[in-house]
Amino acid sequence: MGSAPHEHCQGMTDGTMPSVALGMGFGLLYLASSVLTTRWARRRTGHAFFVIALGGLTARMMTTLAGVVLVLAFAPVNSGAFVLAFFTTFAAGLGLEVFWLLRRPA
Repeated sequence: MGSAPHEHCQGMTDGTMPSVALGMGFGLLYLASSVLTTRWARRRTGHAFFVIALGGLTARMMTTLAGVVLVLAFAPVNSGAFVLAFFTTFAAGLGLEVFWLLRRPA
């Protein structure tokens, strides 16, 4: 038991927590934009619904990919923590988006 106090937290000094927060922030921004696009699409019918839903999805994914690439290239983040936090949040948000779109009234 000769370990230093809080030795289990030692890995957190390398920027892991800010990287996790930034990754989750990116995922939550994606989710927020998804909610707005989905609400907009659900007010439309037929062809307009699909154009908004799929066009919004494509635009959000390209914008998010560019943002992630920029963060990984230029920001001093723990890349593993950032990517894991982002993709976990992103996947949950994408699942919610699919659920919301499938609930669209016929």
